[in-house]
This record gives sequence, C-alpha cells and structure tokens, in this order.
Amino acid sequence: MQTISAIGDEKLSAREKIMLEKQLPYKSKHHLNGPSVDYFFHELKYEEGFLQRWVTRCFGGLLFLLNLLILPLISIGVLLSGASTMLQKEKRIGFRGHPIILWQFPTENESGESFSFGRFLDRSGLYKLPWSINMVKGELLLVGPKPLLEEDSLKWNNTYDEFYKRYATKPGFFVIGGPSAHSSEDQVEHILQKEFEYVLKPSIKKDFAIILGSSPA
Repeated sequence: MQTISAIGDEKLSAREKIMLEKQLPYKSKHHLNGPSVDYFFHELKYEEGFLQRWVTRCFGGLLFLLNLLILPLISIGVLLSGASTMLQKEKRIGFRGHPIILWQFPTENESGESFSFGRFLDRSGLYKLPWSINMVKGELLLVGPKPLLEEDSLKWNNTYDEFYKRYATKPGFFVIGGPSAHSSEDQVEHILQKEFEYVLKPSIKKDFAIILGSSPA
C-alpha cells in the first residue's frame, strides 16, 4: 500500500487522506510499515448494536447532567487558576475521518503552562466532561479509539500504512489508548494494535473492562 506521503499532496485534510488511503491498491502485510489488519477498510463496517447505542446514550446523558451540576464549580476553579476561558474548543478527527468539535475544560493557561487545578482535571479526566454532548449526539461511543487532533492524525497516518483503519469505528469517551504527537513509534504501534483488536471485535463486556482500566485521553 502506497502511503499518502508518497503521493505528495500535503494540502489534503485528515479526512481526505483517510478516504484516499482506503482506495489505494492492496499491499502485502509483509511490506507494510506498522501493525496491519487482514481486512479492507470497507470490510471494517461499524454497526452499533441496540445495547451499545442504548448504553452510550444513557451514559452520555448521565455525564451531561453531571457536567451541568458541577460546571459552576469547575468553571470557578479554572478561572481562579488563571485560565482565560471556562471552556476551550478543539477540532478532532472522528468516524471515517469526519472532523468533530469537542469542548473541554482548559488545563493550561495562555502561556501553555499547566496549573494545579488543571492537572487535577487532567488526571481525573474531568476536563472532558463536556464531551458528553458528543455522546448524546452520537459522535462518540462510550469506548473507542482516542479522538485525535488533526495534526496528530496526519502525522501518524503518514507514518503507518494502515493507521487510517482505526477510523472504521467512532472514537470513544473512554479510550483504548491514544497516540499523540509526543508518543514514540513503539508506543504508537502498541496502541494501534490494541485499537485494531477492538475495532474488529467490539463488545459491551470489553467496553466495561476498558472503562475500569481507562486512563484520561
């Protein structure tokens, strides 16, 4: 499989690159860079079962109510810590490469320095409570691959031939792993393999096992 970097169009968006990758000729797994899946992209069809959809919507609704209840307290803590805004907006890459907008509580000030209350939000995962809106809208699952920033998606999609296949399912509120711009290639390969295993065989049982051992995205 030829990588997008070989094509040479650096102006493509993350979704355009993902959709172009899935149309490229098949290449033997022995010649691929990084983890591989013995399925074409179109064979990795995402089918959200009734139980999974019901659990995701209910859990998202409960998290949304919790978000409304503690929003004033977290907002006061964030503003007193020196942040310039109560919420910040980020564009991340979702199902089949479609961009989604996620709101979250800031954990750093304008200078890019983390503050003590922000570190607490980061460690506890409370910073992403507003993501519950995206769960209710159906853009996030309860559990799934990490919704990556576009620049991280572009970087790793150009590094690993089959990285784009992680987008065959929706991203999750609780994440299986999650490469970032600072991850080493060994870490990304390990995370990507786990994401592929989940994409191939998602289940409610596996979801709750991941939730219990999940770290903040």
